[in-house]
Amino acid sequence: ALEKSVELDSANLYEAVRARAAQGPSTTLRAVQVAGKAPKPASVAAAIPGCDVGALVRGWAARGTCEPSAADAVCALLAGGPPSLLQSALFVCLGGTSEMCPAKLLLALGAAVVVVARPGAKLQGLVQWVEGGGPGPEGLGPAAGRLILPARAGPGEEAPSVSAAGCDVLSEAPELAAWLVHLDDPAGPDAGVVGALAAPEPGARHLVVGSYGYLDGEAHVRLSCAMDAVMSAAVDARAPGATSAAFLASPATALVVPEEAAADAAARY
Repeated sequence: ALEKSVELDSANLYEAVRARAAQGPSTTLRAVQVAGKAPKPASVAAAIPGCDVGALVRGWAARGTCEPSAADAVCALLAGGPPSLLQSALFVCLGGTSEMCPAKLLLALGAAVVVVARPGAKLQGLVQWVEGGGPGPEGLGPAAGRLILPARAGPGEEAPSVSAAGCDVLSEAPELAAWLVHLDDPAGPDAGVVGALAAPEPGARHLVVGSYGYLDGEAHVRLSCAMDAVMSAAVDARAPGATSAAFLASPATALVVPEEAAADAAARY
């Protein structure tokens, strides 16, 4: 029914998701967590021991792949300690097992990360990496953060297990939005799981919601609408300024760039 509403009129989807989020916490989804075993890294570079990121971005700048200022910013970030936002925010990754999602990097950096993805081998593989305490993929160090997942309790269970984790954004957007909006509410049903992340009042903690899911063909349009509806509902329902939205940049998107970047691109064309 949700997918059909997206096909017919996307406004129906946004209205349904926003209305459900405003009604109160989810009645079907509960939070489960897996804590990383590694100590939090002293620097961003320490979380990526298998890759010289500084040399990589400087090479990109030299070849014109990115602007020199971008490389300078990355190198400055690598040299310093993890940003304070990593400790104060709750990062939500919609499509959290996709290849371009930063969930693993955030976990290696010691952040609290909510991963929303469909049940299956990819999601359980992420759980096993966090639980195992070993090095991560693509040069990452071990997980030092906390992985939080939506899950459903089975028959006779008071609380869900990690093996039951997973949620389909495309078909469960209204209930997912209700779960996310009230996730850090100290009086909410997930207060015992979120624990130290709970804010003094509902919506006071900063939530960073990223849209990273991908599906082939027309399904991606419907998924994008569902993710955007969830993000919009979170922004609307929570306190002003308490929620940020994150997106992956696309080569097909027209963006404003500095004059020197435009000139360099024209010279290399």
